[in-house]
Amino acid sequence: MKLCTTISLIVFFTTTTNNLFAQHFIQSSTAETTSVFSFEMMIGDVSSTTKNAIENFQDTKFKGKGMYGLEAKVRFPSGFVLALAHKKFSMTLTENKDELGMLNMNETVVSIGYQRYPSGGNGVGSHVFLGFGSNSPSFDKGTFLTALELIYPVEITVQVEPSFIFEMDGGIDFFFNEKFSAFLGYTLSMGNVGTGWIFSGDVATIQLPEANTFLASNGQLKLGVCYWFVL
Repeated sequence: MKLCTTISLIVFFTTTTNNLFAQHFIQSSTAETTSVFSFEMMIGDVSSTTKNAIENFQDTKFKGKGMYGLEAKVRFPSGFVLALAHKKFSMTLTENKDELGMLNMNETVVSIGYQRYPSGGNGVGSHVFLGFGSNSPSFDKGTFLTALELIYPVEITVQVEPSFIFEMDGGIDFFFNEKFSAFLGYTLSMGNVGTGWIFSGDVATIQLPEANTFLASNGQLKLGVCYWFVL
């Protein structure tokens, strides 16, 4: 991702957060007087936000697939929110028309943010969050690599390392009543995954040091449903 794009997103997120907090405290329209807890289920679609998938190879690309996850939130009367989410999704690694494999993402994220709750318990609200967490990835070899292993007496190993992720999230909430709501949101997840490519033959073992980083930042378009409990 370009530096200017990242700066613009951060400025937009900061401005939106300030406006939401200002609107909340000026209007004082929230009807809540106690903290509430929610359990959420989400599905969505993932797309890569990087120009190429491997740092030193310009023709490599990630093609995102569907994602799913669970999230728990605590919302305080002020609108301040603490959240814990676990998400899983995969991105296919390609170079031109060759499928090299699939990077499987297994993310756990802690977030803080603000959620605007509509007066009366139903209506449209909104939310913004900042989060950080860990990713425990895995890699499945694709048809191009497995075909090479069948043709030549070489075993190809693609190693991946746990990584840190940073997220910015925003969206619209639809409250049907005090117990049920749905949301439509977008998450920008930023983080790279360290990788090592090892080629083991009968005599020699060779590594590919140039392929050492998956540029795994991505965007997640999410749709979810929530059930709320009073604490």
